[in-house]
Amino acid sequence: GNWSTGVAPTATDDVTIPDVANDPVISTAVTINDISLAAGATLTVANNGVLTLNGNLNNSGAVTIQHGGNFLQGPGSTYGGSGTFKVEKNITNTAHGYRDVSSPVITTTADLADDFSVFGQNGVQCWYSYSPYPNVQVYNEALSIVNGNYYEGWLSHTGTGNTLSPLQGVAIRTYAGAPFTLDFTGTPHNGPYSR
Repeated sequence: GNWSTGVAPTATDDVTIPDVANDPVISTAVTINDISLAAGATLTVANNGVLTLNGNLNNSGAVTIQHGGNFLQGPGSTYGGSGTFKVEKNITNTAHGYRDVSSPVITTTADLADDFSVFGQNGVQCWYSYSPYPNVQVYNEALSIVNGNYYEGWLSHTGTGNTLSPLQGVAIRTYAGAPFTLDFTGTPHNGPYSR
């Protein structure tokens, strides 16, 4: 099988996922204590799947959370290892325009640039006088609102080293049409956050 226990795990099981041809795909709700992914192993949480982790995830392989899937870490749960952790978001609206997203992992604007072209001046208030107009923006509530217009708080976020912070919305204008998939790759955000 593709689980070290030989059967689908339960909330108290500590499992190892080896590098096998039949990699596990979670498509329902599953709760596991500890998970260890071997190098070359893959774990996928599919649409409508929910993986709840009570303990630790040691990832030397690849974890993918597909659009509509969920990964939940319990109190005290930790993530570690040298493997990859990717969360996918499908964009299906075919109209050009803004998509509002937030990154579920620790990453930067460079992570968006593998899905669509990121362009425009970085770190400027987004008035319509820029060419090309910055297509990745965040809202800075602390900016002084000169004329009382909400758009004065939008700040371009096109520098590839800019952090995509937890609980911060990012407005992206892709000009790519749809459908396409955004993928966020990094360490999953975990713990209490507030803004």
